[in-house]
Amino acid sequence: MKLLSVTIPSYNSQDYMEHCIESLLPSGEDVEIIVVDDGSTDRTAEIADAYAEKYPTIVKAVHQENGGHGEAVNAGTGKELSIKQLAELVAEVIGYQGEILWDTTKPNGTPRKLLDVGKAEKLGWHYKTELEEGIRLSYEDFLCHPMRAER
Repeated sequence: MKLLSVTIPSYNSQDYMEHCIESLLPSGEDVEIIVVDDGSTDRTAEIADAYAEKYPTIVKAVHQENGGHGEAVNAGTGKELSIKQLAELVAEVIGYQGEILWDTTKPNGTPRKLLDVGKAEKLGWHYKTELEEGIRLSYEDFLCHPMRAER
């Protein structure tokens, strides 16, 4: 079982792709490296394929038409959650006692988000940590390592 999956979204990244992959390879079989080529027109796809062939148990190359910023990395659980529900969940997990104010006359961004998990599932990936547990674990890590937030 892989301990860590690293997704490398890439578009015309030939100049640093090899260095990026090489920097992750020392972790060996504990790491899964997923290079998502977002329709590059340079050698990015060729480099990703070469590493996937050389390290088939570590590197996977995914090729797609150019979808723009974020298309390569958006993944989720396939469960819909509003931004308000997410904010309330975070407040509950961290023990926030203050008031969360909403100005519904000035929405900022997407009021809710449901991400398609089809691409991740095709790679054999399925989330193992429920959102609430992930928030709790992230918050506990932050409390134990506060200096990380100051970097």
